[in-house]
Amino acid sequence: MKLIIILAALSINTFIIYSQKTSVTTFKISATNISIFPREQFVYVGLENRIKVSCKPKGIPFSCKVSNGKLKKINDSVFVISSPLPIQTLLSIYQVDSKGKEHVNSTKIYDFIPFPIVRFMGIKSDSATNRMGLAMGNFQIEYQGKKKIPVKSFKIEIYNNNKIYADRTLGNRLSKKMLHETYKLRPGMVVTFSDFTYQAPDGSIQTEPFFRMFIIADDPNPINFDL
Repeated sequence: MKLIIILAALSINTFIIYSQKTSVTTFKISATNISIFPREQFVYVGLENRIKVSCKPKGIPFSCKVSNGKLKKINDSVFVISSPLPIQTLLSIYQVDSKGKEHVNSTKIYDFIPFPIVRFMGIKSDSATNRMGLAMGNFQIEYQGKKKIPVKSFKIEIYNNNKIYADRTLGNRLSKKMLHETYKLRPGMVVTFSDFTYQAPDGSIQTEPFFRMFIIADDPNPINFDL
């Protein structure tokens, strides 16, 4: 009788252990961190908007989808959002678990805004300049297409070597600290600026949300100025 009880107890314990083991669901996403640049949530109406999606560790596959418009893959990390309606758009980053099933890793909501009235040395947003141009230039607001108003303050954001540098300065020129960071830029990289404040002709303080510049190679034969 004791033997039967012991065997029954062992059977119950074995069943419990087996049940515990089989009830565990294995879920694993290899990538631990995904960053989206620019960090600002603005994209322009009527333009192709480039975004950069970086994954750590490198080489982990992922896919992107948008709820509005078309998404085109340029390379392993750069995508273009185009032909969207002027409504909020959700960007979703997907990764595959150990069973081959897709799961959402990250999401970001974008607001569509009109093309900015900010100018950098007369250059419009999404234009190109070199590092010298950034060092010498200044920001102005082209108010109603005629009056030019100096910017009172702005923010800068640079994505470089999987790190994001962000800073704010007063005035309409890059600060010394910002210039130090722009010296590290390479052709093909992008610099974003945001939160431009300026005083409108009626005396009110206004804000322009966003502006970006693409970096091109420096002039191989720069002009030397005697100071």
